Amino acid sequence: MRYFLVLMLGVLSSGCLLELMTTTAIQGELAAESATQGQAAMNQAKDMKGKTELEQAIKMYTFDQERYPSSLDDLVPRYLPAVPLRGNGQAFGYDPRTGKVSNDVQTTPYGGGGSARMTNQDVTNLTALRQAIYDYWQSTRRYPDSLSSLEPLYIQTVPTMSSGGAYLYDPTTGGVNHPEELRVPSSPQQNNSTRQPKTIQENYSDSQLETLVDLGL
Repeated sequence: MRYFLVLMLGVLSSGCLLELMTTTAIQGELAAESATQGQAAMNQAKDMKGKTELEQAIKMYTFDQERYPSSLDDLVPRYLPAVPLRGNGQAFGYDPRTGKVSNDVQTTPYGGGGSARMTNQDVTNLTALRQAIYDYWQSTRRYPDSLSSLEPLYIQTVPTMSSGGAYLYDPTTGGVNHPEELRVPSSPQQNNSTRQPKTIQENYSDSQLETLVDLGL
């Protein structure tokens, strides 16, 4: 009888322990979910704040200059101390043809210039982005709709330009460029038409191009 009672106590205590562990696990999941929701709310609030600041600065710039800024960098430092980023650390999208700001990192493919010069870091970033786009195309046989579609499988985080803006991306060609690459030449001997963006075929090695040819593309 005594052994039976000891056995019953052991079973009951193990059941209580299991219940306690289950309760703790559920509480942990709820806490993690709450933290995720809290971070999302904070990111959304930062998005709204940054977008409002940009829109106000664009209005002041447009009033003074009687045109939209060619890039968000043009707002610094007179209208903004720095170009704000989104809550997730990425750049806002911007269309210089309409002066509109969006939460998408994709900007107008080739609509605006860019006041900042291309740096060595920009060259490194472009190489990584072009490789990620190529890898995406090899896997899906189509170009990503936006650079954010590359995260996190093909690139951990979409980089921004050294100036803080987003690289220009054209989903119809898979081409990604720094605005400086598309700037209209200033020399009178050069063609004054806007430079055409590099397509994905122009961004890769001969061996990669041979693969495209073998695939009949």
